[in-house]
Amino acid sequence: MNHPPASTRTSFTPQTFLSRIAEEARSFKRLVFHTPDIGPAVTDYDAYWKSRLSLDPGPLNPFQFERADWTSKRLSRGAVVLDVGCGDGGILAHLRETAGIVPVGADVSSYVLEILRKRDIEGVKLDLNAGGVDSLPEADHFLAFEVLEHVQNPEALLASLLRKSRRSVFFSVPNTGYFAYRLRLLLGRFPMQWRVHPGEHVRFWTLRDMKWWLDQLGWSEQATVHVYRGIPVLNRILPGLFGMGMIVEVVRKETE
Repeated sequence: MNHPPASTRTSFTPQTFLSRIAEEARSFKRLVFHTPDIGPAVTDYDAYWKSRLSLDPGPLNPFQFERADWTSKRLSRGAVVLDVGCGDGGILAHLRETAGIVPVGADVSSYVLEILRKRDIEGVKLDLNAGGVDSLPEADHFLAFEVLEHVQNPEALLASLLRKSRRSVFFSVPNTGYFAYRLRLLLGRFPMQWRVHPGEHVRFWTLRDMKWWLDQLGWSEQATVHVYRGIPVLNRILPGLFGMGMIVEVVRKETE
């Protein structure tokens, strides 16, 4: 099973709590004060993933683990789960072990599809920029983790995935209302959500924006929003300010 280090788990001992606070302090410094040089925009996704991944993937990072952990509790054994923009398939492998799902990954990179084959996960070639969602097979659940902020029309993408799903769609995005991003704005810079090129993210949400957006799309009654990571304890008291990311499940209505 693809277990994360103990410090990434959602239950805390005093020692892991202090470790988490130290981790968030390092993240705060990077998010508020660090601005990297601009690198090349990503156009070759095989080269991009080769620079980030190996054919022997490691454990999930803390963000991936919390997304997978929250999602796994909402899946039934034997459900077909298709992950759009799946990367190395780590979350799918974790869900197969913890929730007994049937995993399918979709990505534009042939290198990623090779990694999926090595993990015994079915892979589907998908280029979101070319509008390839209609060619995807149906599934019980779709995942779109850290995908929507990269596309021009996430509304159309979500609607397409919801039509393809038999049960629900899960997605995650950064919370631009996180206090470190707000402080960075006060210091005169835009929130730092890119790693190589500023054009990586084209859409942004705060928690309040997310609830408004789901209501505008007519999905507020069928959606569950969960705020995760950020500052422990405070992210439960004031999630819009101290939570770093958002996970959402939109359940498919019978009429859709």
